[in-house]
Amino acid sequence: MCTHIYRNAGLLVEKPGWLKDRNVLLVDGSEDERGGTERLYFMLHYSMNLFTLEAREFAITDEGTGEKLANFTKLGPQDIVIGDRAFFFTALWQGWRT
Repeated sequence: MCTHIYRNAGLLVEKPGWLKDRNVLLVDGSEDERGGTERLYFMLHYSMNLFTLEAREFAITDEGTGEKLANFTKLGPQDIVIGDRAFFFTALWQGWRT
């Protein structure tokens, strides 16, 4: 439904031909907290295709796991990944896994 709305509004564009077999993925993480007698904190990490808005991968972790590309196990050499500054700083300090 969202894909149809975005496409009709001109917000969803076709993947340019020069990208060929490359995938352009957006990655992010979001914190959540659940109340009760014992507070529960967790992180939702997700990736999605920029041009189709299809989900690629989800991971739920505890609050000790920050935003890092290593949370995504399906990334490959054909993927171009776009993330916010949290991913950049983590990559600088911990290094990108090969």
